[in-house]
Amino acid sequence: MLLLGATLGDDGGDPNVAALQSALVALSQVSGRFDINPGPVNGIVTDQTVQATAASLEILGSDLSYWQQVSIKAALLFGASTDTAHSAVANNAALLAGAAVAATAKLKAAIPQYGFPLVAQNFLASPLGLGVILIGLIVGLKLISNQGHHA
Repeated sequence: MLLLGATLGDDGGDPNVAALQSALVALSQVSGRFDINPGPVNGIVTDQTVQATAASLEILGSDLSYWQQVSIKAALLFGASTDTAHSAVANNAALLAGAAVAATAKLKAAIPQYGFPLVAQNFLASPLGLGVILIGLIVGLKLISNQGHHA
């Protein structure tokens, strides 16, 4: 586990990295993308933090310039456990945290206030989700009809 970052907090973690980790946790929860969860929010760049950052780039893309995306993706190209990847996340943590906060706000605004989270909506609209609903209705009707015969 590598510790990177110029400004370290009292606990040894970089406050910008901790802000990024916190923003990725929120983005993971809102989007339903568990691969975006960076693990513990401690300000220390771990392989899981790098992997979560890499997984989030498709969502964060609209909040990063083209060249920022290219430079970060290039650093992550050879895997999450490389020093280059850890350095890229640590050096861009404040920028990435801001993009993650903005993306989370956009996703929250896109979720209907009366409905299910986006992941549940996508599942329920899928053929598998519709099948689950149909089976649930059939089982429920069967149980209701059986109660009438036992009374």
